[in-house]
Amino acid sequence: MAVACATLTVVGCDGDAAEGPAAPTVARDARETFIARSDRACAARAPLREEEIEDFEQAGGVARAQLSAQATLDTELRRIGPPPELIGDVQAYRLETGKVIRLLQQEILVAEAPGGGTDAAIERFNRLASAVGRTLAERQAIAERIGFRVCGRPGQGPPLSSPSGG
Repeated sequence: MAVACATLTVVGCDGDAAEGPAAPTVARDARETFIARSDRACAARAPLREEEIEDFEQAGGVARAQLSAQATLDTELRRIGPPPELIGDVQAYRLETGKVIRLLQQEILVAEAPGGGTDAAIERFNRLASAVGRTLAERQAIAERIGFRVCGRPGQGPPLSSPSGG
């Protein structure tokens, strides 16, 4: 019985007045530390491009840079263990990051495919870019729930200009 009582006190259950407030403070500190470390890691990554992309060579380069930044960030965030109360939301955030990574990989394939620059290829690339934007917006909602101030900001490269539109 003493073991059960000691365990309950550690997780912030009934105890004397001196023990009670300590658990929420420790949890809040762990949460703030996790958020601060994660936001520092996110701030070190290059933001997604917002200028007009004119051709597939540039589009492939931008997608590769974004892919590298997202994959590196995902690895860094996995190293920063979230406090228990954030595990579900952090897993959801990482799931959305995985979707972004897969979409960027597809963008690269489209951009580097032989015969790139056709209207069909541009349309496919733009659909993928839109999907990246939607996924980043979904990830932003999760980031807000977590309390991130930097991580998860939505953004995407703009669509390609059509060859006839310049």
